Amino acid sequence: MNVVLIVIDTVRKDHLSPYGKRGFPTESIERFAEEAVVYRNVVSPAPWTTPVHASLFTGLYPSRHGTHGGNLRFDRREAGRSLMERLRERGYRCIGISSNYLISDQFGFAADFDRYLHTWQSIPQAWVDYHFTRPEFQAASRLGKFLALSRDLLNPAETWNVVKSLLNRRYVRRHHVIEDATTSTLRALRWAREVLADRGRPPLFLFLNLMQAHDKYNPPGEVRDDLGLGSGRFDVDMWRYYAGREEVDEDGLILASLLYAGEIYFLDRCLGDFLESLRRGPAWDDTLVLLLSDHGELLGEHGLLGHLVGLFGELIDVPMLVKYPRDVGLVGGDMGSV
Repeated sequence: MNVVLIVIDTVRKDHLSPYGKRGFPTESIERFAEEAVVYRNVVSPAPWTTPVHASLFTGLYPSRHGTHGGNLRFDRREAGRSLMERLRERGYRCIGISSNYLISDQFGFAADFDRYLHTWQSIPQAWVDYHFTRPEFQAASRLGKFLALSRDLLNPAETWNVVKSLLNRRYVRRHHVIEDATTSTLRALRWAREVLADRGRPPLFLFLNLMQAHDKYNPPGEVRDDLGLGSGRFDVDMWRYYAGREEVDEDGLILASLLYAGEIYFLDRCLGDFLESLRRGPAWDDTLVLLLSDHGELLGEHGLLGHLVGLFGELIDVPMLVKYPRDVGLVGGDMGSV
């Protein structure tokens, strides 16, 4: 039995057709719901990415696994044995594809995977961005940064790592996941199809995180045309907003809601193509497919935007749909609390 875990990052429950009528129709997820069990009362253990993924991989609350706002690193010594570790003991090949830098190798999330890919890198690299994300490097002067990079370029043990980091940094500037997640989403799903096409290997656990719905909301041009969304962008800096240095008026909230819904509409289309490729494959009947969100998003409710504050229902009441293997006997229908 293969296991495919798809986390649609930042997707609100009421924006998916099986759960509500806000936003635009999500016909692909609606079709998937006909084959899956739709869980109606799933409560996320946190309103943001990092602790939720640590909980997904351990079955523990953040207070137990120790990954939270005070510690972004997923530390197996604190968390105990992970889902991937248990699956590998049973002969599974564990592949991870992340579009979110908070769940990357840099923060310990790749440790128990056989292979872990980051969609924002043109060349695979353990550190997300080498020097560039390290506090001591960021605090240095321009001269200090230049000297640090020059020193490591001349160090045979570090040269290739620095070159990879510079190339990856150039790639990020052209394809920034937060500014425009479309390239990342398409890349992740293409890689996932390639992994699934590798038949004759041990059973597979495939983890996918897709950031299409995360701010800043910027659906691709064809979706804007289809839905009549125009060319407007929602460029609010959430940290400035929380600090009271940036305001969003009623028109801004309407724009944010429309663009956010447009992102989910496009994500649904992409998922439809991916799920259809799974259906056509020989292992569909024996594959467990889990589709869920890690947290939701506030779009003006409670006077707030984003998802970094509060434990409101819009943030922690999340969707989860599970397509079980045929021999389990659970096909379609609704379930209660998790």
